[in-house]
Amino acid sequence: MIECCQAIHPHTSPTQTSNLKLDFRLRRGAALLALVGALTGLTQYASAQLSNPIPTPITKQGLRVQIEDFVQMPDTRGTLGNKPDQNNSRARINFLREAPDGRLFVNDLRGQIYSVDKQTGQSQVFVDIDAANGGASSIFRDARFQGGLAAGLISFNFHPEFETNGLFYTIHLERAQDVTAVPGFATVDFRPGVQTKWHTIVTEWDAANPEAATWNEATGSRRELLRVGTSADAYFHPFGDLEFNPSSQPGDDDYGLLYISGGDWGYINGAGAPQGSGTDGQPGQLQRLDTMAGTMIRIDPRSPSVSGGIAATRGDYTIPAINPFVDGDPNTFDEVYALGFRNAHRMAWDDDGTLFVTNIGHTAIEEIERVIPGGNYGWTEREGTFINTASSGGSNGADQVFPMNLTPEQDVDFRGEPFLYPTAQFDHGEGSAIAGGFIYKGSMIPELQGKFVFGDIVNGRLFATDVETMKNIDLTDHTTTAAVEEIQLFTKNAQGVETNIDLRSAYFGGGRVDLRFGQTSDGEIWLLTKTDGFVRRLVGEGPGPLELLVNRETGLVTLINNNGDDVAIDGYSILSASGGLDPTGWQSLASRQYEGWEEASPTANALSELNADGTLDIAGSGSIAFGNPFVGTQVAFGMNLEDIAFEYRTAGGLVVQGNVTYEGVGKSNNLSLLVDPVTGEASLVNDSEFSVTLGGYSILSASGALDPGDAAWESLADQGRVGWDEGSPTQFALSELSPGGVLLAPGEAFDLGEILAASADDLVLEFLVDGEGAPRLGSVSYMLRGDFNSDGVVDAADYTLWRDNLGGAGGAADGTGAVAGVADGVVDIADYQLWREHFGNQAPGAGAAGGVPTPEPGCLTLFGLVATMLSFRQPNRARG
Repeated sequence: MIECCQAIHPHTSPTQTSNLKLDFRLRRGAALLALVGALTGLTQYASAQLSNPIPTPITKQGLRVQIEDFVQMPDTRGTLGNKPDQNNSRARINFLREAPDGRLFVNDLRGQIYSVDKQTGQSQVFVDIDAANGGASSIFRDARFQGGLAAGLISFNFHPEFETNGLFYTIHLERAQDVTAVPGFATVDFRPGVQTKWHTIVTEWDAANPEAATWNEATGSRRELLRVGTSADAYFHPFGDLEFNPSSQPGDDDYGLLYISGGDWGYINGAGAPQGSGTDGQPGQLQRLDTMAGTMIRIDPRSPSVSGGIAATRGDYTIPAINPFVDGDPNTFDEVYALGFRNAHRMAWDDDGTLFVTNIGHTAIEEIERVIPGGNYGWTEREGTFINTASSGGSNGADQVFPMNLTPEQDVDFRGEPFLYPTAQFDHGEGSAIAGGFIYKGSMIPELQGKFVFGDIVNGRLFATDVETMKNIDLTDHTTTAAVEEIQLFTKNAQGVETNIDLRSAYFGGGRVDLRFGQTSDGEIWLLTKTDGFVRRLVGEGPGPLELLVNRETGLVTLINNNGDDVAIDGYSILSASGGLDPTGWQSLASRQYEGWEEASPTANALSELNADGTLDIAGSGSIAFGNPFVGTQVAFGMNLEDIAFEYRTAGGLVVQGNVTYEGVGKSNNLSLLVDPVTGEASLVNDSEFSVTLGGYSILSASGALDPGDAAWESLADQGRVGWDEGSPTQFALSELSPGGVLLAPGEAFDLGEILAASADDLVLEFLVDGEGAPRLGSVSYMLRGDFNSDGVVDAADYTLWRDNLGGAGGAADGTGAVAGVADGVVDIADYQLWREHFGNQAPGAGAAGGVPTPEPGCLTLFGLVATMLSFRQPNRARG
């Protein structure tokens, strides 16, 4: 048997996916054999039913972790007006997320997303989807909060570029009878006359100001990506988790793709077949590829009108071309990434891109799956590593499991592909429903390093298993799973006295805990419990991770200890997979004579040092500068990489992933519009290290500050450039199009004349790159012509910058000769006077702007290049 023991990276290419499917077929044979084997095996089930599938108990083996209260979230009981509520939990808190800008957010299924201060725990409503309980001021007035345990505002998450594009995503529930909206996809019930009952909606939100404390309905916007209809009687196991691959970087195939996981939508115990009712529900809804039930999907959340990619037929999103079932077959949904889940409740990622999902079981087994594209995880024909007979038509089939008694050739799905089995599991003698967890990546609790921490929703027990073991298990082998151990929790009082506890008895009197997990960027793990509405965290004696501060402008890299206590290290590495480091700018500890430190061979990918005999104590709140080794990487026009990673080894030998923070504005890699706010003069500049073929541009002003007159706007068409055609110019828009495109070299500039008729700071630049279907957003900078140091005044300091940076090249500093025809061979006040007349309209004694001679083309190009090098740039929100 060929083993399937390697994690398949989510960046799998279409070719890799095809090879993966081929490998499956080679391993497992034909679907006909599977059918024969399955029918043969069913005759053996009755005598082999398992009442205790995993007899070995989960025990505590030494892992002991402190838990402490952080904050109790607002009590939302009784806040739904006349709308029915699902239960009486204090706060139905479901997810804890850290936004890319570092802020902490928590959602309540009753409709709220809160921002939570990390230090004080103080919460503030960021958005409430149904604040008026269906009234006019409600955002989703038809939101429904009863019908199943996941009813309401189910989930939320932020786009990786939320800081600049303001995009975030939610999932919520609506009842079909309350709305006129038609779902993009709806299942067809197997019971005659049963109609769609529930809608699950995925929405993209665009915050006008990503830094705002609250969502502003007046300035923000929303777009419905996907609406799914289901007919099950109860709202069980809908889409519930939204994730972006955190290991993916700009330029990767997987970057910006949205993973949405869910389950069987209640078609076993919520479609006229309650659990224990003696029937099998509708297993025929599952183990198919022409449905979204039982699947994890992956989409590009951008509208096809923006992405220019494959248009979805079931919503306003794009189909990623790398998805495993993009094959032209109408009987396979292109959105599907993997299938066969009862309830893929939560997703979790390792740093190498390995994806795990905690899969809530039925009546026997709780599972952790390692997800690969195109994989089938068995429900309803498998539960854990056991056979489930739900699809056989027998009574109580979903509530029974049996030993695996099929040969490898028989153990295949409807495609002839092998079923995939969990990497870890526990049975219902240990818990009732797996609570999705995370791989511990923090530094406060060294004993959890390398552990996947998870738990049980109902009884609140915490478990751990080894990540590397899970990553190396053969997914087609039902005989091997990673061992699971229980974590002993304890509290510590003000006097330092420790008390061992379990969540259920300590806080809930033996009742339901309703446990959820969260993780912040420092790798530490948080616990949420709906019953009492508390957010708690796991803590330890270890310090928080060190931080690497990277300055985009100067390349300066500084190690900072944000802890109050000293931290001792004996090794570190600064890493960049894209080659964004400059070894010549690195000031290592060894080069500065720190005792015992030795460099590894420095490269553009790694700067490392080790001290074999001692350590370096970094004082609390102290810092160490490593010179200017950051250069960043521009991989193509408009595509920057910031992939610096930092890891260090503590004195105890623990390797810790440090935090990396960027500051400052780096080298621009975009098309820029440079505007002089006094004269109104503007230039288009290729502000990049790469050439770009410009196919068109638009300069927009909502206030109507543009001057469309021929004497003002000097369009490229007016300048006689071949192939350019003007759109109808107005005070609100100046546009040109060139179907063939024109190539702009790095730093090349086009002068556009005096386009501003009035002072304005609302200009927007959109442009087309030849061959792309959607426009890009350029950058706009307001800069006095000649104000090279960006201090708002054009004076001798700017002349000095001009002279020192470009003035001496090729004798050009002696500008007198170039323009006036009298070369004196000396850079002096005469040259400054000439410079002032051409560039210095704000210099002391300069003439009025209207009397300044028009600079010659060479001077304009020079201005564009200097401005590119030296101007400050306004931050812009990158759309799309």
